[in-house]
Amino acid sequence: MRKKKLSARLSAVCLALLAVTAVTAGLPGTAVASPGPAEPRTLAAADTSAPQRLRADFDGDGKADLAVWRPSNGTWYVIRSSDGGRTDQQYGMSGDVPVSGDFDGDGKADFAIWRPSNGTWYILRTTDGGQTIQQYGLSGDIPV
Repeated sequence: MRKKKLSARLSAVCLALLAVTAVTAGLPGTAVASPGPAEPRTLAAADTSAPQRLRADFDGDGKADLAVWRPSNGTWYVIRSSDGGRTDQQYGMSGDVPVSGDFDGDGKADFAIWRPSNGTWYILRTTDGGQTIQQYGLSGDIPV
C-alpha cells in the first residue's frame, strides 16, 4: 500500500517537473492546467504568439469549460459546458499571461492575466464585474 502511494506521488511530481520544463523551455503551445472543482489553477504557456489553452470552470457547473485566450487581441473565448453557449471577453493584451482561477470564491473561474512587464495581476471578478489589480512578482517569474 505504501509503495502505491509513493509511486503515485512520484508520478505526480515527475509530471509537474516535465510540465515546468516544457513551459520554461518555451515549447510552442505548451500549457498545463490542474483544474479542481473548488480551485482551478493554470500555468500558461511561454509561447505568447499562439492562443493559450486553459482549463477552468467559468460557468460554475463543476465541469471544466473549453477555453482559449488569444494573445493577438487579448480576448478569452469560452464554450460553456452547462449549455454549449459561448462567452467572449476581451481582457488582457499581447505579452500577458492568462491565469484563470476562482479568485473571488463564487465557484466560477474569473478572467485573469499576469503582466510580466510589471509583475501585476489583473483579475475581472465574476461576482460583481469589478477589477482587482495586485502587484506581485518580478520580471522572469512564472505565475502558478
